[in-house]
Amino acid sequence: TGGPVDDEAPVPIREEIEPPMASKNIAPDKITIPFNEYISLNKPAKNISVAPNDVALDYTIKGKSLVLTVKDGEWAENTTYSIYLNRAVKDITESNDSIMHYAFSTGDVIDSLQGSFMVKSAYSGEAQKEVTVGLFQEPLLSDTSSVSPRYFSLTNKKGLAGFKYLKSSDYFVYAFKDDN
Repeated sequence: TGGPVDDEAPVPIREEIEPPMASKNIAPDKITIPFNEYISLNKPAKNISVAPNDVALDYTIKGKSLVLTVKDGEWAENTTYSIYLNRAVKDITESNDSIMHYAFSTGDVIDSLQGSFMVKSAYSGEAQKEVTVGLFQEPLLSDTSSVSPRYFSLTNKKGLAGFKYLKSSDYFVYAFKDDN
């Protein structure tokens, strides 16, 4: 019969993540995240993100581990980075996916500010899901601006976008929905 149906998502083995979660004074070329079972990737270009987005990552699977390597860009000094695996990793048998957050700092401190924003329709007042919320360091002068957000998050089904490990600063908050 093959046994019971697997209904659990892959779980990262936190004590084996290299470099360890919440490491300080590092600028890793490679991050290895081992899981408790064999994994596959689900739309990694869309579902793996870095905030602030100073680097682009490449991703491979080696055994039961996800290996992230810097493809483009550089880690900034004295900055806390968050890497989000938003349903990017799934098991190979039942396609159960997981959500994971990994953070480290290139400086002596892990930034600890948090914030959240709710996005509602201006017409109906209903919560809006899958809307990108960006924290910008300068105002957008038009909707064709080439300014990128320093941090970004996607709203959940309740319309909430959450941010963690923020550097203390003033930010301009913009929400936008990409129909593509």
